[in-house]
Amino acid sequence: MRRRRFLQRVVGDGVGFLEEISGRPQLRLKDLWQCPDEILLSLRPAFVTGATVYTVNERMMGRHSPGDPIDLYGLDEPGTFVLSRFDGRSPLVEIASELASARGWDAGRARAHAREVFLRLVAVGLCAPANPLTAEIPAAIGNFRSSEGEDHE
Repeated sequence: MRRRRFLQRVVGDGVGFLEEISGRPQLRLKDLWQCPDEILLSLRPAFVTGATVYTVNERMMGRHSPGDPIDLYGLDEPGTFVLSRFDGRSPLVEIASELASARGWDAGRARAHAREVFLRLVAVGLCAPANPLTAEIPAAIGNFRSSEGEDHE
């Protein structure tokens, strides 16, 4: 399983590099927060190789191997539910839909919660999309900025 994920990442990085040098812009992980929901929710969250998530004293913690513990957030059932589905196979929209069904939440609330958990883990380098960040994403961000009338940087 680890070899398979490694090879998927190598191929994905290779494709991204080739597209970048061919003039198709790529998106950096740190810029994911700028994505409109329709793009962000299509991503399939996965833990990066060597990342672990665990609980200590009612806190959700993470760690790179090797690395110091990272305090993620207060332990809550919805957050744990979302994390348990970051397997690289399910898009964030499906994870949010499952959360809404399990908790009796409306779709907007579930999507916001799943998005927040995903972006927090991306920000500290524990999680990344399993599917490639293609040129359509930066183009969508540009369209999003134009429609909002402001640059979110």
